[in-house]
Amino acid sequence: MARNAAPVLQESSDIPGALVSAAKHCGVRTLFIGSARPRLLGRSVVEKLVRLAPPFDIVIVQRDSAGAENRR
Repeated sequence: MARNAAPVLQESSDIPGALVSAAKHCGVRTLFIGSARPRLLGRSVVEKLVRLAPPFDIVIVQRDSAGAENRR
């Protein structure tokens, strides 16, 4: 599965749209993306991506805050 993984570089001011476009082009079936901190104004990239209802699964990965503290 991960043997065929390759980085994709794409520039855009619309990050969620660019992610959907690149994923469609590359035939992505599942996208793993890190969660962002809650925002007071506007939506995070993850929230915008989910609202686009892309044709692939999205897995939102949250970093364990306890584990992060232990690595410092």
